[in-house]
Amino acid sequence: MNAPGLQEIEAARERVYAAALRTPLVRLGVDEGPEIRLKLENLQPR
Repeated sequence: MNAPGLQEIEAARERVYAAALRTPLVRLGVDEGPEIRLKLENLQPR
């Protein structure tokens, strides 16, 4: 199986755009280490 090309990826994006909802990333509040962002399940629409 070959990886999809750019045109196939862009076409798929157009097909799912209306159904896929954007949800926020939340920054994990720690003072040291790398910046970590979380995609919290409780912020997903039901």
